[in-house]
Amino acid sequence: MIEIVPRFSKAIREDPDPRVLARLERPIKIAQAVAKHLSSRIKRGRFATPPQPYATRATAGPKKRPRYYISPAYAAAIGRPGETQWASSAEFHAAVGATPGNTSSALIQTIGIRNNGRRGALIEFRGSSLGSRSVKRARRKRSNEKYDAQTGAKLKAEFAIRRDDKGRAVYSKKARKARNQDKAGIVFRHLRIALLQLSGRERDAVLQGFVAVSSGIVDNSLGFKIRPTERGHTLAVDVARRLRA
Repeated sequence: MIEIVPRFSKAIREDPDPRVLARLERPIKIAQAVAKHLSSRIKRGRFATPPQPYATRATAGPKKRPRYYISPAYAAAIGRPGETQWASSAEFHAAVGATPGNTSSALIQTIGIRNNGRRGALIEFRGSSLGSRSVKRARRKRSNEKYDAQTGAKLKAEFAIRRDDKGRAVYSKKARKARNQDKAGIVFRHLRIALLQLSGRERDAVLQGFVAVSSGIVDNSLGFKIRPTERGHTLAVDVARRLRA
């Protein structure tokens, strides 16, 4: 798996204080190990909590015949061109072979890490990608003058839909993408799973890896020796390996 490269805030990039970078070193290394582990686990369809099933009733469209809609661009992208209306979310996901919580590899690849201030690190979904509601937007153009003809004052811009010679609206060539953070939020609202949430066992593994490396510091205060982590949970091993590097 490709290593997840951390990103730093503008303040850190413009003033890379060695003391700040030193404080961030351990949190960043732990976040890299956790992010890599989460990417692999999500790809296998495993989560910290069990997902709820997809809804079997649609809520959009006519009340007598509600439907579950996806955009034409999304339907084409998943190999079901023109199939934009479904009886329910459950019917749609069954048709495309998706189980509850199924996450596209494109979304998983956007998992990244960044510094959280000067002492911590965050794991998050970066960027944007095509979503089930992604549609082409009508292009707009300014419909008023830039300056007032009498006073010369700058005017607030007003916009109207751009139209072709036949009066038809002109649309963007590509469908508008959705923020990947928002897509993860939708997964939580509908299936009640937080994609980046650690299970209790995984949290213990992170602590185990940290303690294994810190054992040289705490041995004297504890009065007994902690055996370094070499076997067991792969996340604990990776955390320990990165911190020792």
